[in-house]
Amino acid sequence: HVRFIGVEFIRVGGIVNGGDALNFWNNNLTTAATIPRDIVIDRSIVRRTIGTNKLVNMQVVRGAIIDSELINATQVLGDANAVWVFNTPGPVKIVNNLILGAGETVFFGAGGAVANLMTTDVEVRRNRIGNDPSWVGTAGKNLLEWKSGLRIWVAENIIEEDLTTGQPPSVTLTPRPNTEGPTGANFIDDI
Repeated sequence: HVRFIGVEFIRVGGIVNGGDALNFWNNNLTTAATIPRDIVIDRSIVRRTIGTNKLVNMQVVRGAIIDSELINATQVLGDANAVWVFNTPGPVKIVNNLILGAGETVFFGAGGAVANLMTTDVEVRRNRIGNDPSWVGTAGKNLLEWKSGLRIWVAENIIEEDLTTGQPPSVTLTPRPNTEGPTGANFIDDI
């Protein structure tokens, strides 16, 4: 049980393309019992000073990002996500944030290491989700994307400054066969 309140996280140094500012995931999380629990980022700032793959890699049971700023998730090659959620049963709450990223800005992905695990009870409300206009040429994917999920509530968000060059439209639901792990639970329902 961890609640970060009023903390500024800055990722500096390291390689140009890759790495996470906040990472609650590793390859040893292969059962639901091993996934971190009850992590909240509250009234905090997460940003980077170099190419960052993920700002928040949110693989937690009962996780939340509220009243915070997640800014500048960019890298020269590959995907960059401000928030990436997978390998969790949920619930996940993302409410009242400024979220800027150059890949799939908020991404609920397929794959994961726990078999038959589906992210459920997702709330994405009152956020400003987008790209920074100065990133023209570096952004290339959706602002809000789901590969899998169940009982998803999306409301009152401002989704803007879409610089997508590779995968229009800016909000997409794309369930697909799992190629990234043993989950076997890739579908979207009740959104």
